[in-house]
Amino acid sequence: MIEGQISRRFQLLERLEVLSLQGNLLSGELDPIAFSSFPKLKLLDLSFNSFSGSVPDLFEKMPNLEEINLSGNQFSGSLPPSIGELKHLKLLLMHNNMFEGFVPPEYSALTTLEKINLSRNRLEGGLSFLLNNKDLVSLVLSNNVFHERLPEDLGQLNKLDVLYLQHNKFDGEFYLSRCTGFSSLRLLNLAHNNLGGAIPEEIGMMKKLVSLILEGNKFKAPLPKSLSELVNLKDFSVFKNFPAETTQLPRGFNRRKFERIHVFGPKIGLDNVHFNETSLYGADPDQLLPLARKLQLFPSHKF
Repeated sequence: MIEGQISRRFQLLERLEVLSLQGNLLSGELDPIAFSSFPKLKLLDLSFNSFSGSVPDLFEKMPNLEEINLSGNQFSGSLPPSIGELKHLKLLLMHNNMFEGFVPPEYSALTTLEKINLSRNRLEGGLSFLLNNKDLVSLVLSNNVFHERLPEDLGQLNKLDVLYLQHNKFDGEFYLSRCTGFSSLRLLNLAHNNLGGAIPEEIGMMKKLVSLILEGNKFKAPLPKSLSELVNLKDFSVFKNFPAETTQLPRGFNRRKFERIHVFGPKIGLDNVHFNETSLYGADPDQLLPLARKLQLFPSHKF
């Protein structure tokens, strides 16, 4: 493994196209002089080291960058605005650091991005900087302090496969009237925010959903009947704060088999029940089995 700091001599490598130093013991702050002349660089990977301090705002001097991975360090301060000038950037991974503040508005010019992971930082604000990124396949912003309402135009990102926004402070209702473009979405996690209102019927249009995790919000019952149309769903949550009298699965949905289903049933004194076709766990079996029969989760299974 390589230890120490990055030398200023790196600036002499003007023809360098790939700089990959991930998983070493490099530390200290990045010297702006060392990164002042990389006109041909396409990949910059400094992930999983022990770098600290702010990231030099010099990315306009790396105009051909396609991938940036600075994850797993101790970087702090603001995200560098000059990243927004990278017209070929496809991958931006800055997770597991200590970045804070708003995402620079310059990032709205990153129209070629395919994957963004800014999770586990201290970033805040809204998501308007994303709406021009029509090629996004994976968007992971979990474990920050993003707030405001989710943009209604978020559904225009019709190539999204993964959308993880859990553990933030988003509020307002979860509108899906303009989210019909989420036809490719497989993994959706909005857990532990401040979202409210009813879960909209349009959610049934997300035919490829495999995982739908919305726990820890303020959604109101009843569950939309369109959930029965999500034939690929394997990971699903019904939330503890639903009124007991409406805590039930919609007709047509309750006869499917799932790898994991969370059912919160305060009406019968259950807090957290996990069902699996080969195992039932999470509470006293004398309580679990009658509930499983009632919901007809496994009609072919003999209890």
